[in-house]
Order: sequence, then structure tokens, then C-alpha cells
Amino acid sequence: METIKTVRMVRRIRDAQYILTKDMSNEEFVSYIRRKAKLVNDQAYEFMKRNSKAESYAT
Repeated sequence: METIKTVRMVRRIRDAQYILTKDMSNEEFVSYIRRKAKLVNDQAYEFMKRNSKAESYAT
């Protein structure tokens, strides 16, 4: 069974994010985070839409 090295993985992600954002102003950083959050939310919405068992439970 493969062991997931969680702390190491989090450190790598954190370090990569730091390198990408270290020279950004506060406004640029907020804009960057908002763009990334929107992308993830859109992807999650599409995933849920594709994988829902019924088109809508509300109808």
C-alpha cells in the first residue's frame, strides 16, 4: 500500500504558490486568488452536472 506523504505534499504546494505570488501586490494577489477560485468552482459545477444521477431533484 502506498503511503501519502501529506506534509511533504503540502509543503511543495505552499512553496510553489509562494514562488508564483511573492512579487504580487495585494490587489494582484486578491485578483489571482479570485480567478483561481472561480476556475475551481466552475470545474466543480461542471463535474457535478456531468455526474448527477438526476437532472434536478427540485422538479
